[in-house]
Amino acid sequence: MNGPELHRLHEIDFLKGVMILLMVAFHLAWFADAHLYAKAVVYTFHMPVFLLISGYLWRTDRELNEQWRRWLWLFVPYAVMELGYVVMCFLLPVREHLSELSVRTVAYHLIVHPLGPYWYFHTLLICQMVSYVFLRSNLGRSLFVNLLLIAVFLASMDRLVVFANAMYFLIGLLLRQSGTPFLKVFRPSLVSLLPFVWLMTDEAHLNRATLGGMAITYFAVSLCLFVYQYSERRFPRSRFMLTMRLIGRNTLPILLFSPLFTLSVKPLAQLLAFDPTRLLFALCGMAIAVAGSLAIALAMDRLRLSPYFFGKAQVVDLTPISSLY
Repeated sequence: MNGPELHRLHEIDFLKGVMILLMVAFHLAWFADAHLYAKAVVYTFHMPVFLLISGYLWRTDRELNEQWRRWLWLFVPYAVMELGYVVMCFLLPVREHLSELSVRTVAYHLIVHPLGPYWYFHTLLICQMVSYVFLRSNLGRSLFVNLLLIAVFLASMDRLVVFANAMYFLIGLLLRQSGTPFLKVFRPSLVSLLPFVWLMTDEAHLNRATLGGMAITYFAVSLCLFVYQYSERRFPRSRFMLTMRLIGRNTLPILLFSPLFTLSVKPLAQLLAFDPTRLLFALCGMAIAVAGSLAIALAMDRLRLSPYFFGKAQVVDLTPISSLY
């Protein structure tokens, strides 16, 4: 079973928008270093939410030829950007600095242990491929057994994928395959703020692999959905909400290209040193990273380079803002 045909949920676009902004903010080292506890909290849930959504939106009913094509055009941008990141880690004095650059080193980080934020694509490819094989072949003869086999297989691949990350993909996949609507499980609620705050005050829960970390992830989603619901009710079609949906629809280029900007905005730290919270630096850095990433992707669309990098003519989705005109 592949679940019902999904219509695009604006709530999911909003969720993705929030999570990608959090990712960019806490990849700004000068800001993150001043808010280490907040970083630990955000790192507990922001990428798990992406993997949860990815599992929920993952379709296994496509024919193998079509699926291979999708995997190819997920691998190509991943490989290009990961290669660039590895070279950068060799050339620059960054935290993930590499002391040597060889074919073996590049192959290791490309296939086994990616550097930077690109591990998400690596994990996604592995989870999709494994789940496709088991669900299409129906080895377990039932959804529960198939998902259990997938979980066991992924857990055995501990050198290639962190099972705590794969687990969130599998939870989303379970919802999709069982036909359970996303918004039936994740309900908007302001009350979620109370357990969210209570859980985050204990460092033992700041681990996505624990039950506490899973609960934090659930309540974070619930809170974001409440913000979406409230904003849509009070400020329908506001520029803020349309912007968040625009960002949420274009997380792929932001995830790919934002590291170029989170590194290049470091000089802003000196200009904005008067702000002890470093929030102004974070806001400026996020704006530059998001706008710059979308600008690169738009330029690739206009120059007709996207088919060779993303496998499609247009990667930037401007639907939310086009409704303003």
